[in-house]
Amino acid sequence: MILDTPEALTNSLHIITIFATPLHILGIYCIVWETPKNMGTANWYLFNLHASCILLDWGFTVLSVPFLILPAMGGYPLGILTYWFGVSALFQIYLIIGLVFGKQIPNLPEEVKAGPLFILAIDYWVLYPLIFMAILTAGGSFTFITLISRNMNFGARKNNLSENTKRLQRKFMKAIYLQVMVFAMNVLCPMSYVVISISTDFYNQMGNNLVFIVAALDGINSTLIMLWAHKPYREVCYNLARRTREKWKMANSKVKNNQPLGSNTVLV
Repeated sequence: MILDTPEALTNSLHIITIFATPLHILGIYCIVWETPKNMGTANWYLFNLHASCILLDWGFTVLSVPFLILPAMGGYPLGILTYWFGVSALFQIYLIIGLVFGKQIPNLPEEVKAGPLFILAIDYWVLYPLIFMAILTAGGSFTFITLISRNMNFGARKNNLSENTKRLQRKFMKAIYLQVMVFAMNVLCPMSYVVISISTDFYNQMGNNLVFIVAALDGINSTLIMLWAHKPYREVCYNLARRTREKWKMANSKVKNNQPLGSNTVLV
């Protein structure tokens, strides 16, 4: 398989970082310098959300690069925290999402066996606190989003805001909801595979690597949604693309003008 080795996982996540980092920088620029005054109160919240996406992205693709051997609760990191700074796998955050499996997985590749495997636990009871934490986190997030939406609607009715302000608030909340939905999809799809792998005792290293490759795409997806959903940021991207296209055309025209004209010699 192409994606079933540690090197394939590392290269894939590093490629994601190469494409994601310029988008992250563009997102920071738009939030800090291109946010209009009527969105000034939301500036910090957008920056906080964007910074969280960046940290999650770099945590997967650069810092940890987790290589798991699901359905077993084991694996080892391939990121710079391990190879540059010597941070033990015990202290790297990705281990908290590992799942429990008490059997030995047969026919592991030699490069997997040679790695510094860390097994968090072999008892199934460890699974229940993890499930409780996941349900508590998801439930708290949805409750928080619901309360924010209700509070904004109540404040809009109480303060007699103009229709234009209400419309801007609705657009802003739709953009936030869309970003949250994208994050949920990037998490739910890999977690669904994890649950299936555990419940069916299914082992496929390419599938295990794809879990983190898909999860690492959250940074790119979230930044693209933010730049597209908010009109001021969308206009900045359009202007940037237009200026880039104009500079490209000017450069091509200069190259054509500097080319020497061929001689039209006719032999009789």
